[in-house]
Amino acid sequence: MGQVVTQYNVPAVGGTPTIVRCTRVSSRMKIEEDGAPNAGAFQGLVIQELTPQGFGRNAVGPTVTIAKPTAGEPGEPYWINGYTGDHPPNTVPIGNGGSGGQPVGPGGPATLGTAKAQVTSAGLATVINVTEWY
Repeated sequence: MGQVVTQYNVPAVGGTPTIVRCTRVSSRMKIEEDGAPNAGAFQGLVIQELTPQGFGRNAVGPTVTIAKPTAGEPGEPYWINGYTGDHPPNTVPIGNGGSGGQPVGPGGPATLGTAKAQVTSAGLATVINVTEWY
């Protein structure tokens, strides 16, 4: 199993969210803040998963806030491991493949460009590292 890490710039709190997309046919994804842009001062993240609704539409899931950690420690990573109800094993796949734009049970192979989440900072603009396994 290989992995790839992609960096995304995310706006300050209240900005237009950055959309995180699959860059590979991925089995899982991890989102975590990179403290380097703010001299090691982590800002915390506001993440909303995007759930496939068929025909290219995405529904915005609940908002998850990764709190700003104390003393320069990185925040907890956020994992995307599939959708509830995926065929066994429940943690994969994370995509929205299927004929006619319909989700497959409701997962399916993640395709290049599948939107998975939207992210903003909980403070100042920052950078996130997104790791995908394939």
